[in-house]
Amino acid sequence: MDEKLLWRPTDEAVRSSTLHRYADWLAIERGLRFGGYEELRSWSVEDLDAFWNSIFDFFGVEFDGQRGVALGSREMPGAEWFPGVRLKVADALVVDLPQPGTDVWIELFVVLAAGAELDDELRKGLARRIRERCSPRHVPDEVLAIAAVPRTLSGKALEVPVKRILMGADPAKAVSRGSLANPEALDWFVRRAAATTG
Repeated sequence: MDEKLLWRPTDEAVRSSTLHRYADWLAIERGLRFGGYEELRSWSVEDLDAFWNSIFDFFGVEFDGQRGVALGSREMPGAEWFPGVRLKVADALVVDLPQPGTDVWIELFVVLAAGAELDDELRKGLARRIRERCSPRHVPDEVLAIAAVPRTLSGKALEVPVKRILMGADPAKAVSRGSLANPEALDWFVRRAAATTG
């Protein structure tokens, strides 16, 4: 069977991709250079500890515990990843909500991992990582804990509808609850909007 390439990203798209930034980071921070995707992929499965620990560092994963061994047990089912490590944030949603007198007001809504607490240490850690990975302009003005990020049936987070609701739009006009995987997750934002806008 003759396979035909259907699409190839532009060079600019490749250079601006997260994978490309990660490869550049590995070269600078870890002295690791790969001749292409296949070499990077091979390294990622041959040296699990180095790969997964680099992922924690590159993405600024917030956690409690001592990191080291990536895979404590390879037994399937029930493989044990990062024994002794507990994540702090399970999911998140970022919304820019301009306030009077400001150009940008960023609110970060986090779903805490089991047992995690949204305290000053976590807020500062998130701000530091965002400042380092993005820019000072992207550091959230407010960080709030929520039970779940509202998502479509296909899993996409609802940034725009949530922003519209928080800015006072009628929730029924902002999003169809029938298109949501977890419509109850929207209720927190509806209550917050009612409390802050009216």
